[in-house]
Amino acid sequence: MLLHRLKFPLLFILSATLLTGCLSLKEKAAIKAEQDRAEQQRLIDEEIKSYGPPTVIYRIDDHRFFTLEKYNERRSGSTYYNNTQKGIHQELIRSSACRYQGRLIWATERDDAFAFPGVLSRVTSRCAGTKTGCVNVILVTLDGGKNFRPTNGGFGIHTDHPGYYSSFFDIIVTNEGFYLGNSSSSRLKNDSLDDPWWQKFYFDPSDSNYVHDDIGDEEIPSNNLKTPSGQTRFDCSAPSIYPISQAEKL
Repeated sequence: MLLHRLKFPLLFILSATLLTGCLSLKEKAAIKAEQDRAEQQRLIDEEIKSYGPPTVIYRIDDHRFFTLEKYNERRSGSTYYNNTQKGIHQELIRSSACRYQGRLIWATERDDAFAFPGVLSRVTSRCAGTKTGCVNVILVTLDGGKNFRPTNGGFGIHTDHPGYYSSFFDIIVTNEGFYLGNSSSSRLKNDSLDDPWWQKFYFDPSDSNYVHDDIGDEEIPSNNLKTPSGQTRFDCSAPSIYPISQAEKL
């Protein structure tokens, strides 16, 4: 009776062993690849579970705002542009916009053409610790953030402290372009205008950088240019946001 009970399990094990032995190298490789894909998906799912909630870090008005998403203790996250009236939820940069420590005034009504600060990290960016250091850029889009072209205009130099260096600048985004203001002092604790040197850049779809000139025109912006909400800086002070996503200190 015992032999009868063991007969079928033994046959199953023997059959499975024989089948495995009969697999070709190609079939074994396919099985291994599928196992690797399953493991990769498991790791992705675990990563997603660790993300903090989408958090508004800059409000333009009642329906337009920037959010920080996909962030955790080890990942600074991604910054998104949102317009709830038009159903827009567009990823702009795969990093925290709070790395930019200068002022930002959003005085445009457009969703398609705008400029956005691209500030690197002295800790996590590939340029960190290199001989040349990091170079910040202004990112310009004409299709709502799906594609960006970098321009500089003096916003980026080779530095080991890209976040702090960005605190010397003001960016004012308008319907036709953007102003870039360069101050002699940091704006870390100063939100009032001193007397920065202003450059005006106009959007130009025919140019490789989407701006009419690499240096810009000297032009002082109107005092009437303001963000509807009154906000002038990215704010990553929410309790759910980890230090890796916040402004880097010297």
